[in-house]
Amino acid sequence: QQGGYIFNAKAGRFENIDNKVLPPKDITCFLQSSPNSVLIGTTSGLFMYFKALKATSAVRLPVASANISCLYKDNHGNIWIGTNDCFLKFERDNTFTVINLPSKALVESFFMDSKKRLWIGTTDGFYSYSESKGKPEKLIDAPEASGSLALNNKKPIFEDNTGNLWFGTFGRGIYMLPSHSGKLLNFTTTDT
Repeated sequence: QQGGYIFNAKAGRFENIDNKVLPPKDITCFLQSSPNSVLIGTTSGLFMYFKALKATSAVRLPVASANISCLYKDNHGNIWIGTNDCFLKFERDNTFTVINLPSKALVESFFMDSKKRLWIGTTDGFYSYSESKGKPEKLIDAPEASGSLALNNKKPIFEDNTGNLWFGTFGRGIYMLPSHSGKLLNFTTTDT
């Protein structure tokens, strides 16, 4: 069958998620939002699966875009929702905040660093966002870095134990933003 599946550990098998509401072919991401529910992102919207009820319902979003590209839960319990032209913050009080990107780009990944900055990987590159500034700021390529951070592929973001941020690209190596200097460095397979 098509659609989503959930693994039932007690029974040792996969079970089909209620497909009466859920679109059958276009699931893009999952996120366990609470012990009893899972958010399901699709190209047709956002859905909530309730484990105990084995039921799915649509989540009404305050944006026209229904293409949900990624989901992320931060340390404060807020859920970040990526779409093809903006991202949303779903707060614990059940309110949404819509944050528009400077350019129309698909949001591909999120990461909250130790300084409480949200990093966003998009098809247009990487952005940082802090609520105090209220708008995303693009991470500018270093002049000496070969290529661009703006590549169309999932973009992993990671912070090491010294506070350096690492940004993965497709075909352009790895970029590091050192915590002490803020100067973007690029590492490729030609670096030894």
